[in-house]
Amino acid sequence: PVTDVMISSNLPEAVEFNSTVVLTCSAKGSFTYKWMNGSVPLAVDGPRMNISQVGNVLNIAEVRRTDLRGPIFCIAENALESGRSAAFNLTVSCTYLITPTHA
Repeated sequence: PVTDVMISSNLPEAVEFNSTVVLTCSAKGSFTYKWMNGSVPLAVDGPRMNISQVGNVLNIAEVRRTDLRGPIFCIAENALESGRSAAFNLTVSCTYLITPTHA
């Protein structure tokens, strides 16, 4: 059976805007991996967001609030079965600095 499918992160679920987030999917056994954003496959957009060749590591550089909406899941599967991780909710906080202008 597929067991212990989980996502670990180099940062907590709440991260600062423009941070680099590395999510790693792990499971017991030999599997291929898929990443889901809610119920749809994760769309990887090139240099800022990529998935490792093995498929178990998702790297997001310069993370933005619009990168991932909804929970993130990873699926580990082989020819016979699959398992899904618990949801990982990535919250990107953004602190705005307002500089007053003088007329």
